[in-house]
Amino acid sequence: MLLTVVIEGGFNVTLTIGLLMHGKEAGSLMGKKAESVKKMHEESGAHINISEGNCPGRIITLAGPTNTIFTALAMIMDKPEEDINSSMTNSTADS
Repeated sequence: MLLTVVIEGGFNVTLTIGLLMHGKEAGSLMGKKAESVKKMHEESGAHINISEGNCPGRIITLAGPTNTIFTALAMIMDKPEEDINSSMTNSTADS
């Protein structure tokens, strides 16, 4: 994990955190037409960037004030569980 801390006058701290994820998980995080990552940005306030490419690993960069970073990070960590629950619900509905 890459971590950069920038202190801007007093207690206003801006963080930049880089995460390395497998391409498949990063794609799931992004969602169709980047809707999931846009929603995370809107709800957390953090700037979220996912690197381009079809390589095995993708870099996810989170930047912003500490509270927005922590909110976005929690949302990212919850995403795989949401995907599993969604797929289980869809497969149960189909059968």
